[in-house]
Amino acid sequence: MRADFFLLLGGMFLVTYLPRLLPLLAIKPARLNPFIKRFLSLVPITALGALIFPGLILDSANFPVAGLTGILICALYSWRRGGIVVPVLIAVAVTFLLRLIGF
Repeated sequence: MRADFFLLLGGMFLVTYLPRLLPLLAIKPARLNPFIKRFLSLVPITALGALIFPGLILDSANFPVAGLTGILICALYSWRRGGIVVPVLIAVAVTFLLRLIGF
């Protein structure tokens, strides 16, 4: 490959990576207000819900019991144990099994 390609690739890396890195380096977690820290800790959960919920609504016409059961189990597990990844994996497994059975 030509050197121009790697120069272009390096430039694109810097242009996309630096804007993401600089705020992390500039803001120290100890300086954040507790309310802001709590708010930011809920962003991944909210984003995950925003990604999953539309699919549940759109798919519930075909398999209403499977989708609703999966999301209910995910919510209950998250409420009792916390976390993001394990509840979602459990909900996917439950929904898959219920759809396989025909619910």
